[in-house]
Amino acid sequence: MGIKMKNQKTKELRNQRTKKLFFCSSVLLFLCSSVLSFAQESPLPATLNPQPEESGLSQKISLDLRGIEITEVLKFLAAKGNLNIVTKAGISGKVTLFLKDVTIEDALEVILILNNLAFEEINGVLYVMTEAEYQTLHGKSFGERRRLKTLQLKYASPVDMSAILKEIKSAIGKVIIDKETGAIILIDTPEKLAQMEEIIAKFDQPGFGWPLTEQKFKLTYAEAGEIEDDVSKILTKNIGKLKVDERTNTLIVTDLPQKIEEVEQMLTAFDTPPRQVLIEAKIVQVTLDDDFEMGIEWDRLLSQAKFHSLRFTASFPASSLSAYQKISVGTLATDDYTATINLLKSVGETKLISSPRIAALSGEEAKILVGTREAYVTQTISQAETTTTTAESVEYVDVGVKLHVTPIVHPDGFITMKIKPEVSSVIKTLTTAQGSQVPIIDTTEVETRVMVKDGVSVIIAGLIKDKKQVTKKSTPFFGSIPFLGVLFRSESEEIDKTETVVFLTPHIISGEVDELAKEEKKRKGVK
Repeated sequence: MGIKMKNQKTKELRNQRTKKLFFCSSVLLFLCSSVLSFAQESPLPATLNPQPEESGLSQKISLDLRGIEITEVLKFLAAKGNLNIVTKAGISGKVTLFLKDVTIEDALEVILILNNLAFEEINGVLYVMTEAEYQTLHGKSFGERRRLKTLQLKYASPVDMSAILKEIKSAIGKVIIDKETGAIILIDTPEKLAQMEEIIAKFDQPGFGWPLTEQKFKLTYAEAGEIEDDVSKILTKNIGKLKVDERTNTLIVTDLPQKIEEVEQMLTAFDTPPRQVLIEAKIVQVTLDDDFEMGIEWDRLLSQAKFHSLRFTASFPASSLSAYQKISVGTLATDDYTATINLLKSVGETKLISSPRIAALSGEEAKILVGTREAYVTQTISQAETTTTTAESVEYVDVGVKLHVTPIVHPDGFITMKIKPEVSSVIKTLTTAQGSQVPIIDTTEVETRVMVKDGVSVIIAGLIKDKKQVTKKSTPFFGSIPFLGVLFRSESEEIDKTETVVFLTPHIISGEVDELAKEEKKRKGVK
């Protein structure tokens, strides 16, 4: 008996599960058929004029709807945009609407807002519901306080009017126009709608024309040609105009009054005095002793002297004919400059070649040359039918120590410096077939980028050169005797290795004369 009752209960449970499964399957089948019918059915009333383009919400269409059921309109939009649209129960109403060349998304929003409806997209499916249902689900209205207003223009061009209205609308607003009928649909917050209606009422008059304003902006610091593109981007499309007078460094802007204000704000931010950097350079030449013929060993020197403020952060090969050279870059507190020079004297004879100072704009290159300009003659031969013409010209090449420094000032007081030092010398001359002599230059150069605080020195070391020195000795009188004089003369040749060490100290300045004077006093220790 117990076994029979147990079997009977089992059968009842199976029947209940079968019924539930059948019910769920029916619901799913209904939903799928609803989605498929929206995506695939294509009711084409005579009042609908599609413009087949790319599929999706961005596709543009034209609509001429006269009392069409909203569900039929949604089916049409789903078919033309290849969309999946599901409507909830209770969605009804008729649509009368005239739109030309608008996106499906814009058309959908207009239709739904007119009928107090809303939609949301989940996994590629658009669910259409009432505004109340949307607010219950999300706790806010579908339009986020947006309202819809349809206006008919009488005189102004819809294209021109939309250009200015799009500058006024909020980030959630939309401006939709119909070029043929002159209708304009505005979707935005009540405050923005009121502003746009006021603009339309003011300018949609006979003899319509924009109240354009022309204003000249004479720049003091910025270059007009350099910011021309930036200003052009914010002008009203198809309305605003810009002219550049590079001779007077002036921008001439013609646009709506509110755009003129925007341009003025932009130029106020751009036309500011550039930051400047005063670069103090000290170029020191060290004649290396035999113990340091491969260059200054900074690690060894620093460990002996127990320097705490001098650190070398980079070491890399120099661009030179000498394969063993290494360029080192370090930083040094300005107070330790004298101690560093004394330290270098233990390496060899130390001589300060030059200590130039130069001011440079942030982002602009400064050039320093300590040396000579070697001249040489070049010839150009021109061959005519009956004559040959030879023209000579003098060319120059810089020889010595050259520095190319580009400072960039950061808001936090740090300075990035792009540095390219170069040490060159004439090792010999080449005589051409025309008898001209051309100098052969030996060059060591490197390029690096460092970031330091205002007032912290950068040290560049490792610029090594061989310096040939020929010494001639002769005994007075006897050395000048023909033939026998050679016995009383001698000649010796020595090759000295020299290393050039460059100290660069940047100071942020305002560029005014008083500021430069303060920096000079500070450098000399005068209060």
